[in-house]
This record gives sequence, C-alpha cells and structure tokens, in this order.
Amino acid sequence: MRTKSCKNIFLLVFLLITCWLLLKGRYSLAVVFTIIALTVRIVAGCVIKIESMSILGSNNNIYFMFALMAFTSFFGNRTIITFVSLFLIATNISFALIIREFYSTSLMNYIIGSTINSTITLIVVFILSYFISRIADTALLKTQNELENNKKLSGTLENKVLELQSLNEIMEDMNQELIDTSSALLQSNEETRIFKELADASTQGFVISDADGKISYTNEAMKRLVTSDSGYAITARQLLSLYPEEYVAKLTGEIMPCVKTRGYWTGELPICTPDGSVIPTFQNIFIIGSDEKKTASFATIVTDLREHKKLEEQLVMAQKMDAVGRLAGGIVHDFNNFLTAIAGYSDLLYSQMDTNDPRINDVKEIMKAVGRSSALTRQILGLTKKQFVRPVPVDINSEVKEMNNMVTRTVGENVELSVTLDDNIHIIQIDPVQIEQIILNMVINARDSMPAGGRLSIKTENRYFSEDDRTRLPVPQPGYYASLSIEDTGIGIPKENLEKIYEPFYTTKEPGNGTGLGLSITRSIVENNGGFITVDSEPGRGTIFQVFFPAIQERIKVSEKKKIPISKLRGNGETILVVEDQDEVRKFASTALSANGYRVLEASTFAESLDMMERHGPTIDCVFSDLMLPDTTGTQLFKMVIEKNKSIKFILCSGYTERESSWKEIMDQEYPFIAKPYSLNELLRVIYHTLHP
Repeated sequence: MRTKSCKNIFLLVFLLITCWLLLKGRYSLAVVFTIIALTVRIVAGCVIKIESMSILGSNNNIYFMFALMAFTSFFGNRTIITFVSLFLIATNISFALIIREFYSTSLMNYIIGSTINSTITLIVVFILSYFISRIADTALLKTQNELENNKKLSGTLENKVLELQSLNEIMEDMNQELIDTSSALLQSNEETRIFKELADASTQGFVISDADGKISYTNEAMKRLVTSDSGYAITARQLLSLYPEEYVAKLTGEIMPCVKTRGYWTGELPICTPDGSVIPTFQNIFIIGSDEKKTASFATIVTDLREHKKLEEQLVMAQKMDAVGRLAGGIVHDFNNFLTAIAGYSDLLYSQMDTNDPRINDVKEIMKAVGRSSALTRQILGLTKKQFVRPVPVDINSEVKEMNNMVTRTVGENVELSVTLDDNIHIIQIDPVQIEQIILNMVINARDSMPAGGRLSIKTENRYFSEDDRTRLPVPQPGYYASLSIEDTGIGIPKENLEKIYEPFYTTKEPGNGTGLGLSITRSIVENNGGFITVDSEPGRGTIFQVFFPAIQERIKVSEKKKIPISKLRGNGETILVVEDQDEVRKFASTALSANGYRVLEASTFAESLDMMERHGPTIDCVFSDLMLPDTTGTQLFKMVIEKNKSIKFILCSGYTERESSWKEIMDQEYPFIAKPYSLNELLRVIYHTLHP
C-alpha cells in the first residue's frame, strides 16, 4: 500500500513538473518527462498486481498521461511526435496482450477494452498531430519568409531612420538657432521696453529724429511739455518745427554742424507750443548712431527751465528784497531815533503846557503823527523780518475800527465797503501792528482782484472748533477762536493756483505790481500766533479769506492804555547812565530824566561808558543803553557791567532787530527792553519799574 502511494506521488510530481515545463515553453523537455513518467507507470504496473491497480483507479492516471502526451506532441517536432506516438501505441498494444494472456478475468477484460480505446485515441491523436505539424511547418516556412522580408524591410527602415536622425539633428541645430535668435529678440524687446518705460517715466523730454530731421519718437514728458492735448501728434513732424522761427537759422547753421562735428551740443533753446507760447529749455543734442561718419539719427534731451527760471526770478527778488530790507532797516533805525526825539520832546512840551493853552491841540496832532509813523516803521520792519513783536490782549473790533479810514482810502471810491462786527468777539493775544498788517495785506489783495469795482466785506465772529473739525480744517487745537474774514466780489482764484498763493514771491500780477509777499507774511503772522487761515474762491465768484486766532480767557476786557501820571514815576535822585550814540535821542533821554528827579550821566560809546563806570561806578543805579553802539553791542556792555557790579540795573533799547543785534539772546534771557520810538511816559515807566520791581 505504501509502494502504491509512493508511486502515485512520484507520478504526480513528474506530471506537475511536466505542466511547469509546458508553461515555461520547454516542450521537448516536457515530452521527455512524460516518457519517464509513462515508463515508471509501466514498470510499476508490472511489479504491482493489476487488480490492485484497477481497484485503486490507476487507469485514470494513465488516461491523464495519454491526454498530456497528446497535448505535448502538438508542440514538439515531427520526429519526437512520431516516436512518442508509436511508442505509446506499441506500449498499449503490448499491455493489452499481456493482460489477455496472463490475467484473463472479467475485470481484466474491462481493462483491455479501456486500453484498446486508448490505443485508438492515440492513433487518432497521432494522425491529427502529424497533419497539424505539417500545417505548422508550412506556416512556419511562410513565417520565415515573412521574417526574411521583414528583415529586408527592417534594413530599409534602419536606413530611413538614420536619414531621419540626420534630418532631426539638422532640425535641432536649426531649432537652436531659432531659440538663440528668439532669445536675442526677446532681450532686444526687453531692452526696448525698459528704455521706453525709463523714457516715459523721466521728467525730461526725449526726442529722436532721423538724419533728415524727421521726428520718429518722443516720450511722454516731451508730449506734456509741448502740449497738454494727448491727441496732438509730434512724431512725423520736422524737428525744426518745435523751435521759434528766429532760432531755425541758428539750429541749421551753427548747432547741427557742431553736433555732426563734435558729436553733441548743449545749451539753452526755447520750444514752441501749438498755442504760440514759448517755453525756455536746456537741451542736449547728440548723435545716437553713425556709420563711417554717416549720421543715422539725432537724440535731444529737453529739460524744462520754467520752474528754474521762476526760482531764479524769486532768488533775484529775494536778493532785491534783502537789499531793500537792509536799506529799509537802516532808514527805519535812523527814523525811529528821530521819532524818539520828536515823541519825547512833544511829551515834554505837552507836560509843560496848560490845558487852556491854544497850542495844546497842535502838540496832540504831532503826537498822533508820531504814533502813525511808528506804526508805519513797524510795518516796514515786518516786511523785512526785523520787527519787534509784543503780543498783548487785543480786541479785533477795535483794530478794525481804527483802520477804517485807512481801508477806505486803500480800496478807493469804486469799491463798496461793508463792516460787520460781533459785539461779543473773543479777545486774542497778538501784537496790534500785526493785526494791521493782516488787514492791510488782505484788503490790498481784494482791491486788486476788483479792478472795475465791487464789494468788500469785513466781518468778525466767534467760532468753536471740536476735535472732529481738525479732520477737515487745519485747526491747531480745539477750542474757541476769534475770526476775521475779508470777502470780495473779484475775479477769484483758479483752483490750480490755490496751493501756491502762500508761497513767497508767488504772484499773478503783472511785473512791478506785486511782490508776492503779502499772503506769505499774513499766514506766517497767523500761524506764529497759534491760529490758521482758510481761503474759499472760484473764478468769477470772488474770494473769502478767513483768519482764526485762539481766544484767551473768555469775557476778558482789554485794558485801556492809560498813561500813569508822571508825578508817580518821578525819581528820588537815582543815578542813570544813558549810553546812546544818537545825540538827539541821548539829549532827550537826559533832559527827560533830569527833569523828573534823576541824576543823569551820558556816554555815546562803549569806551565812554567804561570811563563813566570807572569814575562813578559805586553811585550808578541803572544803565540805559542802546542795543547797537559804534564800538560794541549793548548786550556786551550789559555783561561787563553785571560782572563788575551785580546790583546795577540794566535796560536796553533799539529801533530794529538785526542779526547782529542779539535780539534772540534778549528774548531768551528776558533782558529789560524798550523799543524805539518811545514816549516820555514809557521811558519813565520802564526806568521806574526797573528800579522798583
């Protein structure tokens, strides 16, 4: 039983190997393994009893082997097929004869019948295999012929492929050349784009023209320079058409030959606009391409000089104004000295006259004239920026009323004047002369905007500005403000000029009719006093200027300028050293002080004052000195005196503030100071309060 099992396992292994060889395509080797398996089956059949084999179903194995053998024969060559088939047929016949001869039983007869059937099957399989192999040989032959043809075609195709590869290499070279050319074009286009962007972004005009002078390119700045009309065509025109006719001969006879010879030309040339106006420009003309001295094209860089010329004019005007200011400052200085003497002696004369004296009114008129003259000099100093600023509580209404006559004379008979004042106007802190300057400057501007006459309105009112108002108005700080507005029915101000009206020397008036400083000074005064200014104007609808000053202590009353009686300002024999280089001023001060209880010493220079200090130093109670002395300054004298005797009081005076007059030092150190021209009452008051603080 164990032998049968081993035999069956062996046959099964061989059959599995045969199947694996068939799957791998090893057909001849599969046939060999089949024959070995069959031989083993026959040998085992001889050793083991046939009955046992029959009982165990061994015939089923041999049928399977026959079928496998027949299947294998389809894939082998014809010799193997014939050999295997004849071997199997002979084996089956021999097997049937042996069984019939030696094992003749009813069961064995059944096996013999099965063997005969197997033999017939093998014969049929053999015949089919033979013819199939013949057919396969024929098909194989045809396949071989086709393969040969295919080889020939393959050779032809290889040649074509080589030709195509050669053509492909040529095309790749051409493609690389195209790529290089494309890259060069892209780089050239990128450079052209960058050039165009830079040219269009430039504020200078740029023009390219050919050798015949025909314009081929202009940048945006040049278009804006020549005309504001974007549709106006500049290209395709002649370059000479951009210049005034009187400059054409210079261009053709002088400039262009110079460019061709030297390669460039630079200088100032005007440009014409379509409307006939002329624009001053600085131009750089040069060659941008040449081949054997044959000019390819010209390039012109154009710089607009209008703003530059304007700045030059402003510089010249500023220099003139500075010269005028220096001259005016010197004149005002001397004039203030004269006014000091006139005012002082008028006060002395007035103090000595009886109230019933018929000449007293004449003296009062002299004193009024002195006051007006003093205000005039302060306005001149304000123009030259050498003005003494003495802020005090001011009622704007009072200042407007005092200037009513002056305003009426200024605007003329063809302008109707209207004044509306708020009775409860807030009090502000400012120098009264500055209010006069503001009113006068704005009234003059209003008058000039109404050459044919019109209506001028002056108005005061109170305003309150909150924190939210600061988002739309230049309000320095929220709070209460006093407003002064001047409205006219004149020609108005164009929108494009509104931002320029406060610029120094900016004016739309004809040359010689305005300095362009009025509004600049006005805004400077307003802002320096903590206020702000607004303007509302449209062409043909007039202009409204409003200035706003911060209010101080609501309901405050402006104290009247009452003169303290001279009897209360008299001295008690104190010694005063008067240092003044102007004889008339020094004589007045000495006379006034001597007449009012003071002992007076005089000096006209720094050296003389030192001599007086050496001789009378211990007895001197106060030094009253001019700020500008022939040999030094009043501040230097002040420092020297204080170093020698700290108990001596010191008072400075001057008619104007110059840079060398140490005005900033006086303000910072809060030195006692009185401005010229001063009255008798002012002189006695400052001396008295200095000696009796």
